[in-house]
Amino acid sequence: MNNRGDFYLELEELKRLHDKKAHDYTPGERDPFFNLRLCENMGLEPWKGVLVRIGDKVSRLMAYASKGHLLVSDETVIDTFRDLAVYSILGLMLYREEKKK
Repeated sequence: MNNRGDFYLELEELKRLHDKKAHDYTPGERDPFFNLRLCENMGLEPWKGVLVRIGDKVSRLMAYASKGHLLVSDETVIDTFRDLAVYSILGLMLYREEKKK
């Protein structure tokens, strides 16, 4: 498969990942950003809270790049890159929402 086809396949995988995680992190049929908005309770805009999560993921990848291995095996490097991609989109959406207020 060519790179373009792989790119679009990966976007489909990101959609599936987001749907699964949204199910697990959001109680009921409420706001799909419910868990990301919890930082508002501490006075932090949700898009800024997403930056904290992105920072955690980048830190994990930097540690892997430096050490060459990870001890927590239930989240792979691929999983971490995918989480970064999804968090970037979520942060963008929450940033746009904040700017509309």
